[in-house]
Amino acid sequence: MICLLKTKQRDEKIKEITSDLGYSNFVTVPPHGMSGGIAVLWKTSVSVSVLSLSANLVDTQVEFNGISFYLSVVYGHPNPSMRNEVWESLERISSSRSDPWLTLGDFNEIKNNEEKNGGPRRPNRSFEDFNRMITNCDVHDLKFIGNKFSWTGKRYSHNIWCCLDRTMANSDWMTLFPSAQTKFLDFEGSDHRPLVTNFCNTVDQRRNQFRYDSRLFHKEGFRDMILESWEADNTSMTLNSRIRQSRKQMAAWKRRNRLNASIRIAMLKRDLNDAYTYGNRSTEEIHEITLGLNQAYKDEEQFWKIKSRKNWVKLGDRNTKYFYGATKQRLARNRVLAVTDDAGNIYRGDDEIGEAAEEYFTNLFKSTRDEFRDNTSVFQGLQGKVTNQMNMDLQRMVNEEEIQKAVFDIGPDRAPGLDGITAAFYQQFWPDVKDAVIVEIQRFFREGNMRESMNHTNICLIP
Repeated sequence: MICLLKTKQRDEKIKEITSDLGYSNFVTVPPHGMSGGIAVLWKTSVSVSVLSLSANLVDTQVEFNGISFYLSVVYGHPNPSMRNEVWESLERISSSRSDPWLTLGDFNEIKNNEEKNGGPRRPNRSFEDFNRMITNCDVHDLKFIGNKFSWTGKRYSHNIWCCLDRTMANSDWMTLFPSAQTKFLDFEGSDHRPLVTNFCNTVDQRRNQFRYDSRLFHKEGFRDMILESWEADNTSMTLNSRIRQSRKQMAAWKRRNRLNASIRIAMLKRDLNDAYTYGNRSTEEIHEITLGLNQAYKDEEQFWKIKSRKNWVKLGDRNTKYFYGATKQRLARNRVLAVTDDAGNIYRGDDEIGEAAEEYFTNLFKSTRDEFRDNTSVFQGLQGKVTNQMNMDLQRMVNEEEIQKAVFDIGPDRAPGLDGITAAFYQQFWPDVKDAVIVEIQRFFREGNMRESMNHTNICLIP
């Protein structure tokens, strides 16, 4: 599909362009005089139903490969005093739309002063209507590559660059197309950059990393299993061995128990419906099914809250859809689809990207120090600031209170190490695991030697 804005052309010219480009279908909004105009072109492999047309908005429903979503092409009114009418139209559409929705175009507006270079700053209140529309429509910018300052022009004596063109989508659309991204191309024949949005509904599947699930702490039998595995060989086990043994037992316990909340919800809803439809369950049994269903909903909400890392939203209000959408957005935002090296070579796919990243950071952190250079002069004239008392405080053994405070200061569900054990595990089982943890930490401070496997971690290096 191709979306053209400010065409300034009548239908006859658009029809000619459509044919020249090899497209068979199009819909247009004629320009007013020599300004405005919208055209949407598509090929026969795509089915497009036009829902509404106006001078500033073309709303459609798109179907291809068995997938359906809404697409709104927007041309923000060039007159700021009339631009709010376009935002209100989008809000009205959003109020009755719960399916995947993509909206793109030249909005002729920015979110804040950070999306503008050059010229005087605008008052913050001038952004309120546009940001209100974005919030009410629950749309978010797609991940992008290139220079997002998509328009350039001159106002009086100022050269100005602004982020007027964008591609936004709601949570459902981002869930449907998690690897979608927009590319801002170079200026060519226009004061606006062309935008290319690529998307598909499949992504490379990766093996999931083990991660401690803090919801399991209250499950019957789980705590006893952890304590048994933790103390399997009593005091002769190192902390690493205890973690490895407990992790192994946790994985086995999860396989033996049905923990998928969405499956439990479906089963319990079916049981509850059958109980009311056929009257084959007692009041007590219906009550038990209802309690189980409520707990399944809570488990599902907590699961997606942990994965979303949205700590400011509280549990208990059935925010599952929000947490799920936030998780998908975070995964899509963090996914690297391609990288370019210093020579301009493009690498795609996990294997190529990994090799390119390894080479980049190996060269970046490679030592170039001259081993024969005498650096003693660098330290001449430096005066010691650490007193004997300060030195004694720094060298004294850490105590249990300090270690416990450090453990509980870590966010419970923050990114774990390679073993997948988060701080939530140590916090929930602290009375039972603290002795082994304290012994290992004090051993390190006493001997100055850390076991190699304990220092392994995941590091995200960003060029």
